[in-house]
Amino acid sequence: MGLFTQKNLNYDNIHDSLDGQCLDLATQINSHFLFRIYTANDEVKYLQISRMDSCQKIVEEFLNQLKSKKAPQIPEAYQSQEFQNYSYLFSAKVTDTGIKVSRLPNSICNLPSMSMPGVRYYVTECSSDVKISPEIERSMQNECSTELLNFNHLTFAKILTFFNFYKFTRVSPKEYLASIFKAVKYDTSNLKYFENRCDQELYWVVGSILAEPNIKERVNLIVHFIKIASNLF
Repeated sequence: MGLFTQKNLNYDNIHDSLDGQCLDLATQINSHFLFRIYTANDEVKYLQISRMDSCQKIVEEFLNQLKSKKAPQIPEAYQSQEFQNYSYLFSAKVTDTGIKVSRLPNSICNLPSMSMPGVRYYVTECSSDVKISPEIERSMQNECSTELLNFNHLTFAKILTFFNFYKFTRVSPKEYLASIFKAVKYDTSNLKYFENRCDQELYWVVGSILAEPNIKERVNLIVHFIKIASNLF
């Protein structure tokens, strides 16, 4: 997991904007998220995606929108049955070495929780079809440079609280028993994730502060983290 620094907002729960409102957990889990999905030639469609939707379902919905009567002219490559049978969802994200394009397995769900600033999603046959122009790359880099201090500390505290509680509810009692009695054959990934959560957030805070070279901004960042911590519930 990448550090969530002041200059690189890559923490895995910031996408769930609460708009300053306190939502109950059920609403947070079952809500839908608006995603932009692109074709290889940068035609964009907006899809409502829930946490339960698999990548395969997202691809199917995207292709259905392209084929709808209200949609603009479908690119010729997208009209063939062969393409529709072998099209996949790809993510393009900014890295230190440039843009990295990766295919997402069809079975993966919960795309909203994996999303982060500076990521674009494409439906196409292979990663080589995705062409990122210099202008788009700069735009993606700008999305990644959102500063933590621009986020309201109350809203941010709610985001962290809801996300952590959501992760906690996924831990089953059997995972606790399996952990106690060292039942290696039983999957305890949810419990291990929640156990590591404290360390992840600790490294995030410390790393963010140490990564800020400006002393004044570092002080502001410390104060901001204190405000966030004081409003966690």
